[in-house]
Formats: sequence, structure tokens, C-alpha cells
Amino acid sequence: MEFIVMEDLAYRYKCPCIMDIKMGRVTYDPSATKAKRLSEAIKYPEQETLGFRLTGYRMRFGRNENDLRVRDKQWGRSRNLENVVDAFREFLSGRLMEKSSVAEQTLEQLYKLRKWFNSQRVYHFYASSILLAYEACVERPPNVLVKLIDFSHVFPANGAVDDNYLFGLNNVINIVEKYRDSFDSGSYRIVLSSGIN
Repeated sequence: MEFIVMEDLAYRYKCPCIMDIKMGRVTYDPSATKAKRLSEAIKYPEQETLGFRLTGYRMRFGRNENDLRVRDKQWGRSRNLENVVDAFREFLSGRLMEKSSVAEQTLEQLYKLRKWFNSQRVYHFYASSILLAYEACVERPPNVLVKLIDFSHVFPANGAVDDNYLFGLNNVINIVEKYRDSFDSGSYRIVLSSGIN
């Protein structure tokens, strides 16, 4: 008998910062009805261009435990090419003195995830998410975590790379790289996989 065990990924944090990123240009699976496909396309038109959408985040900032910022699905749907970068900047800035370290640790794990997606040809993931988490409490290490979550729409890849997922993952990586690099250069210009600045 096999079981799936749920894990509380936030248990290790005193002041967790957690972001959920819905991945892929297309979030409906191959068996979706026409109505479902239309519904998903209308829900967030920018998804086709970005390859992901922010479903929200929750973060602590400052020293007071009441310093809490919560962004929900509606906020995520209001992110577009002009302001999605600011959303990442805001989220990754929970540890003001260690922003570069949080970005670097996030990238290390995103690179591993990309390497896996570039090599695996068994599964295609639809409506799956990446969960980003780190510790905002400065008395503790950042303990950055990047996890793939939500597997209810996984289909056989039939030997093909999951380009739908990789497109969005490459854009997320690009945004975090530019954020990290902005500490040295002072500029923050993003070029997405689609070639849009």
C-alpha cells in the first residue's frame, strides 16, 4: 500500500515568507473542455506571455510580529508585464540586509528545478505551482526553500520536454537573476523568454 504524506513546509520558520507561483503558459490540461480552456484564458490573460501567475504571498517584515503583508489571488491577477517584477522585488525584500543572499539561494534551487525539467521527459505539469519560502526573522538563517507543489494535473510527456512549464520557469529565473544583479548595477531591466522587456 502506498500513501501520499502531506508536509507543513512552513514548520521550520518563525517568521515565514511564502509565495505561490502557478506555472505554465497554459494551466488547463489536455483533456480540458472548450469551456474550461476559455475560462482559464480569461482568468489571467498575461499568463500566456509570462508563463506563470502569482497566486499570492504572505510575508513578515520588520521586527514586529504584526508586520504582515498578505497578497491574494485578486492581487496576483492584477500583476502584468509592468508590475510583476515589483511583486518579486517586494517579496524577496523581507530580509533587508540579506536581499542578495535570499535571491542567490532562491536561484540555486530554481536552477536545480530547471535542470530536472530540462532532463525529464516522463511528465507534463499543468496548473502546478512553485512555492518559494524563506525565514524573515533576522536572528535565524534565511533557510530558502523552493518546492514544486500541486500535482492534480500531471500527464504523460511521451518523451517530450515540458516546454509549457519551462517557459514560465525561465522567466521566473530571469526576474530573480535581474533582481540579484541589480544590487551591483542599480538597474533592474527584465527581458522575458518571449523577448518582451
